[in-house]
Amino acid sequence: MKATLSTTSEQKNYSLGRIVTKVEETVYMISFENGFNVSFANFVGTLFNEYKNYAFRCECDKVRRSKSLKVMQGFIERNKANYIAVMTRELPLIFTVN
Repeated sequence: MKATLSTTSEQKNYSLGRIVTKVEETVYMISFENGFNVSFANFVGTLFNEYKNYAFRCECDKVRRSKSLKVMQGFIERNKANYIAVMTRELPLIFTVN
């Protein structure tokens, strides 16, 4: 199943006491070919929580802080099968592999 990484912008409000500041943040989204969309942060977080391997968790932390699209896309390609397996178990109607 193909997974594509894209970016969008999102307005977030941060408050310091009475002062509210609006900040535009970049959100990285993954779109699967079946129409399922998930944020990159959620993708990494799900895999981080699922697998207890220390080296894999360190890789998740490194990728989560990275701003390189090439690094993110490589991580997605290597781990999309694991993510689909987790999501198929949790949400069986969303991921049907042909």
